Amino acid sequence: MKNEILKLLDIQEIDLRILELNKLSHDLPEELRGLKKDVESKKNDLNLIADKLKDLKSKQKTLELDGQTNKANILKYKGQLYQIKSNDQYRAMLKEIEYLEKKNTELDDQILSMMLEIEEMESDLKQAEKKLKNSESNLVAGQEQISRKIAEVEAEIESHREKRSTLKKNVTPQIMSTYDRILNNKQGQAIVPVIGDTCQGCFMRLTPSDINEVHKSSKLCLCENCSRILYWISPEE
Repeated sequence: MKNEILKLLDIQEIDLRILELNKLSHDLPEELRGLKKDVESKKNDLNLIADKLKDLKSKQKTLELDGQTNKANILKYKGQLYQIKSNDQYRAMLKEIEYLEKKNTELDDQILSMMLEIEEMESDLKQAEKKLKNSESNLVAGQEQISRKIAEVEAEIESHREKRSTLKKNVTPQIMSTYDRILNNKQGQAIVPVIGDTCQGCFMRLTPSDINEVHKSSKLCLCENCSRILYWISPEE
């Protein structure tokens, strides 16, 4: 039975590596999806800034047109002042000119403030473009690297499966069947040592009778608590 245990330990070492590689094979596409998601996020950020910038420039243009209209009306009204004969009409025209001049001063302040905001947003747009470019470069590099890594992982998994198939032929079918069943249930270690009086799979204490059976290695021993295959390791080991 000791020889069978040693063979199972060799197979388990391969199985644990395959399990590790399968996880890596699953994680690598997730990493690639993360890179793609980052590109989409950077594109959304860029588009958001670009839309806001476009809206600001449109508002600036509207304010400038309003200012130009006011200036034209001011010139027109000033030209009409000399044609007005009524004092009341003259004062009303002056009041309208004063209103438009005040309105234009307010528009100039708004336009100046908007120009500063546009300048800042154009800087933000350049930064967003730079971030998107970097993210796209990371995606291209990541795709190549991850694709290569996935191929390497799959090749290694296949190599380990071939080794496992070869080793499996040297194990008693019934014992191999028990091992495979436990492996599928535990998704990890199917065979664990007993150290002292404790199963190293579930860390439950064994009865003296069970410890004696494991120590003798005359038959396949399973932990009554976790159902894993047990083998003996002396305190010196």
